[in-house]
Amino acid sequence: MFDRIHIHPLDDVDYGELEISNAILDWEKLNDIRYPNAYRNLMSIQNGGYIYPNVSNFNIPKNVYDSGEPFVVIEMLYDWNYVAKHWEKQIYGKGTPPEHLIIGDVQGGLEILLSVAPDTFGKVYFWFHSTNIWGTDGNDESALHLQANSLGEFLEALYDTQDKIGLDTFDGEERLRSSKTFTIDELK
Repeated sequence: MFDRIHIHPLDDVDYGELEISNAILDWEKLNDIRYPNAYRNLMSIQNGGYIYPNVSNFNIPKNVYDSGEPFVVIEMLYDWNYVAKHWEKQIYGKGTPPEHLIIGDVQGGLEILLSVAPDTFGKVYFWFHSTNIWGTDGNDESALHLQANSLGEFLEALYDTQDKIGLDTFDGEERLRSSKTFTIDELK
Protein backbone atom coordinates (compact mmCIF):
# COMPACT_ATOMS: atom_id res chain seq x y z
CA MET A 1 0.00 0.00 0.00
CA PHE A 2 1.23 3.47 -0.89
CA ASP A 3 0.86 6.35 1.54
CA ARG A 4 0.89 8.98 -1.23
CA ILE A 5 -0.50 9.18 -4.75
CA HIS A 6 1.64 10.86 -7.41
CA ILE A 7 0.07 12.75 -10.30
CA HIS A 8 2.12 14.11 -13.16
CA PRO A 9 0.59 16.81 -15.39
CA LEU A 10 -0.60 15.94 -18.87
CA ASP A 11 1.74 17.30 -21.52
CA ASP A 12 -0.65 19.71 -23.23
CA VAL A 13 -2.84 20.96 -20.35
CA ASP A 14 -2.18 24.16 -18.47
CA TYR A 15 -4.73 25.46 -15.96
CA GLY A 16 -4.32 27.36 -12.78
CA GLU A 17 -5.93 25.95 -9.64
CA LEU A 18 -8.43 28.83 -9.38
CA GLU A 19 -9.26 28.65 -13.09
CA ILE A 20 -10.16 24.94 -12.95
CA SER A 21 -12.14 25.36 -9.72
CA ASN A 22 -14.18 28.13 -11.33
CA ALA A 23 -14.74 26.04 -14.49
CA ILE A 24 -16.04 23.14 -12.40
CA LEU A 25 -18.34 25.41 -10.37
CA ASP A 26 -19.71 26.95 -13.57
CA TRP A 27 -20.29 23.48 -15.07
CA GLU A 28 -22.07 22.30 -11.92
CA LYS A 29 -24.42 25.30 -12.00
CA LEU A 30 -25.10 24.91 -15.72
CA ASN A 31 -25.89 21.18 -15.42
CA ASP A 32 -27.48 21.29 -11.95
CA ILE A 33 -25.14 18.50 -10.84
CA ARG A 34 -22.63 18.48 -8.02
CA TYR A 35 -19.30 16.68 -8.32
CA PRO A 36 -18.29 14.28 -5.57
CA ASN A 37 -16.01 16.26 -3.25
CA ALA A 38 -13.08 13.88 -3.70
CA TYR A 39 -13.07 14.43 -7.46
CA ARG A 40 -13.36 18.21 -7.15
CA ASN A 41 -10.47 18.19 -4.68
CA LEU A 42 -8.38 15.96 -6.94
CA MET A 43 -8.94 18.29 -9.90
CA SER A 44 -7.90 21.28 -7.78
CA ILE A 45 -4.63 19.47 -6.93
CA GLN A 46 -3.98 18.63 -10.58
CA ASN A 47 -6.19 18.99 -13.65
CA GLY A 48 -5.87 15.41 -14.87
CA GLY A 49 -2.62 13.59 -15.32
CA TYR A 50 -0.70 10.37 -15.07
CA ILE A 51 -1.06 8.73 -11.67
CA TYR A 52 1.15 6.39 -9.68
CA PRO A 53 0.53 3.89 -8.25
CA ASN A 54 -1.54 2.98 -11.28
CA VAL A 55 -2.28 -0.74 -11.15
CA SER A 56 -5.82 -1.78 -10.31
CA ASN A 57 -7.52 -5.08 -9.75
CA PHE A 58 -10.73 -5.20 -11.71
CA ASN A 59 -14.17 -6.63 -11.14
CA ILE A 60 -15.12 -7.74 -14.63
CA PRO A 61 -15.96 -11.36 -15.45
CA LYS A 62 -13.25 -13.00 -17.59
CA ASN A 63 -15.81 -13.98 -20.22
CA VAL A 64 -16.49 -10.24 -20.65
CA TYR A 65 -12.91 -8.97 -20.43
CA ASP A 66 -9.69 -10.94 -20.05
CA SER A 67 -6.53 -8.84 -19.96
CA GLY A 68 -4.39 -11.93 -19.45
CA GLU A 69 -3.45 -10.52 -16.04
CA PRO A 70 -5.35 -10.18 -12.76
CA PHE A 71 -4.95 -6.41 -13.03
CA VAL A 72 -5.13 -3.45 -15.40
CA VAL A 73 -2.95 -0.34 -15.64
CA ILE A 74 -4.48 3.12 -15.43
CA GLU A 75 -3.17 5.21 -18.32
CA MET A 76 -4.34 8.65 -17.16
CA LEU A 77 -6.98 10.75 -15.51
CA TYR A 78 -8.47 13.15 -18.03
CA ASP A 79 -8.22 16.91 -17.82
CA TRP A 80 -11.32 18.99 -17.18
CA ASN A 81 -11.94 19.96 -20.82
CA TYR A 82 -11.86 16.33 -21.96
CA VAL A 83 -14.25 15.28 -19.16
CA ALA A 84 -16.64 18.06 -20.24
CA LYS A 85 -16.40 16.97 -23.90
CA HIS A 86 -17.42 13.46 -22.88
CA TRP A 87 -20.35 14.83 -20.88
CA GLU A 88 -21.46 16.86 -23.89
CA LYS A 89 -21.32 13.64 -25.98
CA GLN A 90 -18.58 15.00 -28.25
CA ILE A 91 -16.47 11.83 -28.01
CA TYR A 92 -18.78 8.78 -27.98
CA GLY A 93 -21.95 10.57 -29.04
CA LYS A 94 -25.16 8.92 -27.87
CA GLY A 95 -23.10 5.99 -26.60
CA THR A 96 -22.04 7.94 -23.51
CA PRO A 97 -23.55 6.53 -20.29
CA PRO A 98 -25.94 9.08 -18.78
CA GLU A 99 -25.20 10.56 -15.37
CA HIS A 100 -21.57 9.41 -15.44
CA LEU A 101 -18.42 11.46 -15.83
CA ILE A 102 -15.76 9.75 -17.92
CA ILE A 103 -12.68 10.66 -15.91
CA GLY A 104 -9.88 8.42 -17.11
CA ASP A 105 -8.45 5.75 -19.35
CA VAL A 106 -7.33 2.20 -18.66
CA GLN A 107 -5.10 0.13 -20.93
CA GLY A 108 -7.20 -2.24 -23.02
CA GLY A 109 -10.13 -0.06 -24.09
CA LEU A 110 -11.69 0.67 -20.73
CA GLU A 111 -12.79 4.07 -19.45
CA ILE A 112 -13.04 5.07 -15.79
CA LEU A 113 -16.45 6.47 -14.93
CA LEU A 114 -17.58 8.41 -11.86
CA SER A 115 -21.30 8.34 -11.20
CA VAL A 116 -23.23 11.53 -10.53
CA ALA A 117 -26.57 9.66 -10.54
CA PRO A 118 -28.47 10.05 -7.24
CA ASP A 119 -28.65 6.30 -6.49
CA THR A 120 -24.97 5.55 -7.30
CA PHE A 121 -23.40 8.97 -6.62
CA GLY A 122 -19.62 8.85 -6.32
CA LYS A 123 -19.18 5.20 -7.32
CA VAL A 124 -16.40 4.29 -9.75
CA TYR A 125 -16.96 2.01 -12.74
CA PHE A 126 -15.02 0.62 -15.67
CA TRP A 127 -16.82 0.80 -19.02
CA PHE A 128 -15.94 -0.57 -22.44
CA HIS A 129 -16.34 2.58 -24.47
CA SER A 130 -18.80 2.34 -27.32
CA THR A 131 -20.48 4.55 -29.87
CA ASN A 132 -23.55 2.29 -29.88
CA ILE A 133 -26.51 4.31 -28.64
CA TRP A 134 -26.81 3.95 -24.88
CA GLY A 135 -29.32 1.21 -24.10
CA THR A 136 -28.67 -0.79 -27.30
CA ASP A 137 -26.35 -3.55 -28.48
CA GLY A 138 -24.88 -4.30 -25.05
CA ASN A 139 -24.05 -0.66 -24.33
CA ASP A 140 -26.20 -0.43 -21.22
CA GLU A 141 -26.02 -0.86 -17.44
CA SER A 142 -24.53 -4.35 -17.94
CA ALA A 143 -21.49 -2.70 -19.56
CA LEU A 144 -20.74 -0.74 -16.37
CA HIS A 145 -18.55 -2.67 -13.93
CA LEU A 146 -18.41 -1.37 -10.35
CA GLN A 147 -14.83 -0.98 -9.11
CA ALA A 148 -15.26 1.02 -5.90
CA ASN A 149 -17.89 2.79 -3.84
CA SER A 150 -15.94 6.06 -3.97
CA LEU A 151 -13.03 7.70 -5.74
CA GLY A 152 -11.01 7.60 -2.52
CA GLU A 153 -11.60 3.86 -2.18
CA PHE A 154 -10.61 3.36 -5.82
CA LEU A 155 -7.38 5.37 -5.52
CA GLU A 156 -6.50 3.81 -2.17
CA ALA A 157 -6.62 0.33 -3.74
CA LEU A 158 -4.11 1.20 -6.48
CA TYR A 159 -0.74 -0.52 -6.26
CA ASP A 160 2.24 -1.61 -8.35
CA THR A 161 3.40 -5.09 -9.24
CA GLN A 162 6.59 -6.61 -7.85
CA ASP A 163 8.29 -6.12 -11.21
CA LYS A 164 7.16 -2.45 -11.31
CA ILE A 165 4.92 -2.63 -14.41
CA GLY A 166 3.07 0.42 -13.09
CA LEU A 167 6.22 2.50 -12.63
CA ASP A 168 7.41 1.55 -16.12
CA THR A 169 4.04 2.62 -17.60
CA PHE A 170 4.22 5.84 -15.56
CA ASP A 171 7.61 6.51 -17.20
CA GLY A 172 9.73 6.00 -14.12
CA GLU A 173 11.56 7.85 -11.42
CA GLU A 174 11.99 11.14 -13.27
CA ARG A 175 8.24 11.59 -13.53
CA LEU A 176 7.88 10.72 -9.83
CA ARG A 177 10.27 13.53 -8.90
CA SER A 178 8.31 16.11 -10.91
CA SER A 179 4.85 14.96 -9.80
CA LYS A 180 2.49 16.49 -7.31
CA THR A 181 1.66 14.16 -4.44
CA PHE A 182 -1.35 13.85 -2.18
CA THR A 183 -2.92 11.50 0.32
CA ILE A 184 -6.40 10.06 0.14
CA ASP A 185 -7.28 12.14 3.24
CA GLU A 186 -6.52 15.32 1.27
CA LEU A 187 -9.37 14.46 -1.11
CA LYS A 188 -12.04 14.30 1.60
